Amino acid sequence: MKERYGEAGMNEGERVIRALCRHPSTAQFVATKLVTHFVSDEPPAAAIDRVARVFRSTDGDLKAVARALVDEPEAWRDETRKFRTPQDWFIAVLRAFGASDASPNAPVVLRQLRQPVWSPAAPKGFGDGMQEWADPDSLLNRGELARTISMMPARSGLDPRSLVDVVDVPAGNPLHALIADASIPAPERIALAVAGPAFQWR
Repeated sequence: MKERYGEAGMNEGERVIRALCRHPSTAQFVATKLVTHFVSDEPPAAAIDRVARVFRSTDGDLKAVARALVDEPEAWRDETRKFRTPQDWFIAVLRAFGASDASPNAPVVLRQLRQPVWSPAAPKGFGDGMQEWADPDSLLNRGELARTISMMPARSGLDPRSLVDVVDVPAGNPLHALIADASIPAPERIALAVAGPAFQWR
């Protein structure tokens, strides 16, 4: 049955919005967007269905939907991880170094990484898929910035081994031995930790 709307101003507009929010395809659309952003570029169908079900059963309660995403089993599997966007990567680097705030040149760094602050090339914003950010040029930029950051005076007292706690790699991964190898200068080990493959994933 077709729904008809009159010209009752804001009240009719709100009716339209409520109807759209309650439509089953809206729950599926929102769930797909959220799972793609937070879980995987190729969102698992089961995860989408579970999140969509919560959206429908709670009448679009985004707090409940967010909790469902956190509780979603697919979000914690290695094969469904997300590649870090430049901003994600830069913030992760700052956190790894224990920085409490970003330096004034952070906007310059993000421009170099091709994700300038508030300046996406299109109205829909920056993409967050691996294909947008894992090209050779982008990875080279991250490597060069990692080396520059590692040689800053503020990093002079940092023990590279402390970064193992924030890099999610298996116990047998060669990165552990590299970071612990005192024959390699500390700045190089720091750069290896934050520019290496393991640090590119969130």
